[in-house]
Amino acid sequence: MAWYLNQIYQHPVYSTFFIFCLLIWTLVWKGVALWYAGKHNQKGWFIAIFILNTAGLLPIIYILGFKPRNNPEQIQEVVVEAVKRKAAKKEVKEEVKAEIKTEVVGIKPSKKKSKK
Repeated sequence: MAWYLNQIYQHPVYSTFFIFCLLIWTLVWKGVALWYAGKHNQKGWFIAIFILNTAGLLPIIYILGFKPRNNPEQIQEVVVEAVKRKAAKKEVKEEVKAEIKTEVVGIKPSKKKSKK
């Protein structure tokens, strides 16, 4: 064991490489877990994952065990809401177009007076 520690101190590239790999590992898992926690509006998990540095263990536990699963009923509700929003936007656009047409038709073009 002492031989290995001696190698680390004599060649800091090994420890730098290990720390860099650990950093990438942690950032990837933490980023994915924070994204899911924010998406599912789980503030407690978001704060815990954001503050605690556990070398990716807490984010992995959250993703594999506590992340809400999408059930078919929930997906159907989201699709229905999206279709309703799209239909409402279309109705609003049509109303605005009709209102603009009535305003444009009601306005008479003004004639410019020429100065002589």
